[in-house]
Amino acid sequence: MKKRKRNKTGILVAIIYSIIMYFILSNYDQRINYANGSTHYVLLPLGVLIIIILFDFFIKKDIFDRENDK
Repeated sequence: MKKRKRNKTGILVAIIYSIIMYFILSNYDQRINYANGSTHYVLLPLGVLIIIILFDFFIKKDIFDRENDK
């Protein structure tokens, strides 16, 4: 079975998204008192999953993979 190549651009965008969302959510968590404050941290893995699916299946443009440019 052939291994599918991962889109490196999608992985990089997902890592940047994770870092930015962590800081945004940690700042809002200090200011807003929720009864269940940790439930909005579902946005981190859900956003990463959506970004990777978008780049792997729909966008398919990888700026780090020079083989596909030829």
